[in-house]
Amino acid sequence: MAFSSFKKLPSAWLAAVSTAQRSSSCSSCSESSSGPCDGVSGYVGILAPHPARATSDILSAYGNIKYRSMKLCGYGRGATSSAGSMAWFQVCNQAYNVGIQVGWYINREPGVATRTLIYWEQWNGGSMPQDKQYLPVSLSDGDIVEMHVIFTSGFWHISYSINGGAWIPMNTPNAPGYKGTYISFYGAIHNSQDDMPGTQSDPCTITGCVYSTGSGLVNVGLDNANRQWSPSTDAAKCKWYINAINYTDLEMWDWCPLP
Repeated sequence: MAFSSFKKLPSAWLAAVSTAQRSSSCSSCSESSSGPCDGVSGYVGILAPHPARATSDILSAYGNIKYRSMKLCGYGRGATSSAGSMAWFQVCNQAYNVGIQVGWYINREPGVATRTLIYWEQWNGGSMPQDKQYLPVSLSDGDIVEMHVIFTSGFWHISYSINGGAWIPMNTPNAPGYKGTYISFYGAIHNSQDDMPGTQSDPCTITGCVYSTGSGLVNVGLDNANRQWSPSTDAAKCKWYINAINYTDLEMWDWCPLP
């Protein structure tokens, strides 16, 4: 299927499914970059398709991921410990516990300056990653990273576009893959002090999310009944937020971004 065929979505797919409150009922909170990075990772996510839409032969998927230039723990004081903030979606096969993950990633590692990457990772049997590519790119706050994955001849193929520009193919995974049975969408951080993608006033969004079984496009059926937090605690829900705006679009943010 040509990448350009994903550009327009029928308006009927955009029916609102959420009236979630876009305000926190939690007590006020604050974050600081002065302390050590704690190494406690976290994520927010939505599983899709809704179980009623589950299929055993997802052959391609597409989404627009808004880039947000978030701060990492220890910024401004020369911290060199591992830190990261990322937004992605993945196509998974539940029976084989395998999948392909694509998105953007703000990353810092010991001895490596903070950088922005577009990436894919393929995992197998819970081992992450089995195969991967991290591609350094220059992104500005608010840029839209369009990601497309397609399964042909036993392998996943990945391409990306920035702000509607030309599609750029990435390296093909070396390991054979499996057709998908579900899709999921996430924001994640390496440390609890790292900023989750997005703020309440300017969320990170993943929009236009569709998949194909080879006979046309299907909206992914995003539903707030399928939201996830890790850690799965009230405290995590007070720090990070995710919301299905409609069947194809979601938003996420950090309630307490670093100052």
